[in-house]
Amino acid sequence: MQTTQRKKPHKLLKLEAILRRLRKTSPNYPYFQELHRKLSAGFQGELRVDRLWQEMNFTFPHQIFYDYCFINNSGFTHQIDTLFVTPHFLCLIEIKNILGKLDFDDVKRQCIRTTSDGKIDSLIYPVDQLFRHQGYFQILLKQLNIELPIVKVIVMANPSTIIGQLSTECPIMHSVGLPYFLWQQLQHFGQQSLETSDFQRLLMHLKSIRQDKFWEQKLMEDEWRSGVLCPKCAYEKSMFYSHGSWLCRSCGVENNEAFLQALQDYRLLRESYISTTTLCQEFNIPSKYIAYRIIKALKFEKIRNNRYSHYKISEY
Repeated sequence: MQTTQRKKPHKLLKLEAILRRLRKTSPNYPYFQELHRKLSAGFQGELRVDRLWQEMNFTFPHQIFYDYCFINNSGFTHQIDTLFVTPHFLCLIEIKNILGKLDFDDVKRQCIRTTSDGKIDSLIYPVDQLFRHQGYFQILLKQLNIELPIVKVIVMANPSTIIGQLSTECPIMHSVGLPYFLWQQLQHFGQQSLETSDFQRLLMHLKSIRQDKFWEQKLMEDEWRSGVLCPKCAYEKSMFYSHGSWLCRSCGVENNEAFLQALQDYRLLRESYISTTTLCQEFNIPSKYIAYRIIKALKFEKIRNNRYSHYKISEY
């Protein structure tokens, strides 16, 4: 099996950093907190479904793309939770981690959720999302002069979800049914297969058009809480540097990882580069000499070679 690992989405990384750095008294804090809750639940659902692939012992060539993003010719973004590519068929998988009862209405093009306390709300219709992706892949395959069936499926990650009225246009099932669904597609399309050269050409093209999705959200200077924040103190207390270590006066913990996390917060929410002067100011480092030693130890790339040198913060 060829696969890439699902990485934590850039938006989720930024939201985690925002919740660490933004003051809880900020009027924007509840908004970011709720956004983080929803996105984190979705990501955990995707990871839960991902574990199924370890149990699927497919003997035919295939590749799995997690969180596959690309931009179409009109400049609009497509994001597919899981893209499963074989020489026999291509499968678009939409993963939902939603509690309650879900009813899918093909006429009104809406998904109705009923929660355990009787609350009813309308969700974006995932069937239309998959139709949109399918339409693009049909154009792409035609451009590549490749004939390959495209199938789509909506998978529920939470076993407590109750699936009510189904769509007649797209299979909807719990994650436990995904292996059997894919086996059914193989039985149906197994007699036709791409040549090895065409299959490899398709995979290479899919890799070449893939683009990471970035969320452009920054914190203003007056919103940003500087310093190395202590994880044990729920990021409420600042740590200080002493003899190569980061210490918290409040709880007494020593945690050098907290400094690396602080650097990533700065990279995500402020700038991707930093100077020794800024390092001292932002993280309470006592001297530029110590700041330079830290940068050298971290092997940051120098991007400006003059008296105002800046260094690119590496991604961890």
